[in-house]
Amino acid sequence: MQRRTTFSISAQFIVASVVILCLSMAIIGAWVSHQIERSVMATSAANGAAYLRASLEQYVQSIGPQGQLQPEDIASLDRLFPRTTAGEQVVSVKLWHRNESADPTIIYSSMTEETVGEEHGSSNVDRAWMGHPVAEFMELDSNESRHEQSLQLPLIEIYAPLYRTGTNNVIAVGEIYHTGSVLAQHLRHAVILTWVVVCSTTLVMIAVLYLIVRKASILLHHHQTALDSKVQEAEEMAAQNHSLRLAADRSRLDASEATEELLGRIGLDIHDGPIQFLTLVRFRMDEIAQTLTASAASASASDLQELSEKLSYVIEELRDLSVGLVLPELDALSLAQTIELVVQRHEDLTGNHVLVKIDNIPDEIPAALKTCVYRVVQESLSNAFKHAGGRGLQVAASSSEGMLSVTIIDEGRAGTASRNSSEGGRLGQRGIRNRVAALNGSVSIQPYLTNGTAVSVELPLH
Repeated sequence: MQRRTTFSISAQFIVASVVILCLSMAIIGAWVSHQIERSVMATSAANGAAYLRASLEQYVQSIGPQGQLQPEDIASLDRLFPRTTAGEQVVSVKLWHRNESADPTIIYSSMTEETVGEEHGSSNVDRAWMGHPVAEFMELDSNESRHEQSLQLPLIEIYAPLYRTGTNNVIAVGEIYHTGSVLAQHLRHAVILTWVVVCSTTLVMIAVLYLIVRKASILLHHHQTALDSKVQEAEEMAAQNHSLRLAADRSRLDASEATEELLGRIGLDIHDGPIQFLTLVRFRMDEIAQTLTASAASASASDLQELSEKLSYVIEELRDLSVGLVLPELDALSLAQTIELVVQRHEDLTGNHVLVKIDNIPDEIPAALKTCVYRVVQESLSNAFKHAGGRGLQVAASSSEGMLSVTIIDEGRAGTASRNSSEGGRLGQRGIRNRVAALNGSVSIQPYLTNGTAVSVELPLH
């Protein structure tokens, strides 16, 4: 495809350059040829005018007011210009006279005497009468040149003004027809030579420009090939990075699931091990306390009673810890039900009321996302209870443009410092940030009102 593109550029340039240069050179060639012909005609007109003045001017000095030639002048002209054959240089000679009230009149013709006295409108005669010699080549189309047209020869037609001796007054117009075979041949050779030079110059220009464009096309092709190679490498690297990113995301999810599994196993181990053993110890201590009470050993009984109460407190703490570590079954729950479940558990454990606001959230979301939301809400509410007394607790959840927003707010405890400075607060925040980061989300923990805190979490739904 790249080679075809490069060839296309070269081909387009060749077509465009050939069309433009050929049109330009055709115009230039035609103009040069026309200028050559005009120059030759001007030279012929000047030479012909000089010849006619030298040959005819002495015989028209006696022309009468009506344009009549004297018989002796006509005889002299006939001797000077006898009837010639088609092979002679001078084919015919005519004299014209012009009256202001009529068209120019032929007053002499060396070839066709029957045309003498005819009037013909002729712009060439008018121009010559104004003092401007006129020459034409192979353009005989007037009625007065019927005989010359019948010869089927290339002819030069020259009109020249004839002046009265010693003045600038035109008294007649001389017209002469020369055979133009030699001139036609010279003009043809000049035109051919002109077109050869023009065409050769055009071909050289096209060749030079094509070599320049071809070189640029080859360079462009090399750059395009290198660029395509770089683009392909970039696409391969992008695909590899995408695969690595997916693998990293999967690793984070697997780590999160492994952590949850570990926490659940720890919770079960605590519940089935130390809690069960401590419970048996407590029951045994209760029996001993009752026995001592019956035998009136009140001091030892009271000590055992106090120890039993402390042991009960430790058991409750361990039980709460094991319950918190064991994640409930969330697969059958929607996201809204998951949030309500964690809030309900917090209310049952602490007795604090939590205001829940859920707006436009999907029911079906990945299990890892529900687990993350559960843990974030659980940790945030637990921190609010421990460090803020559980005042003004609120949980809000909404979704927009593929993002899930969860906000946990507490109003804090009057006269206490922000819990962000405590070790427990930092550990809780670190756990929240780690869980959210595993799902490519973001966390913002900001002060709320005077002493409160607002934890805002943004998570992608997919």
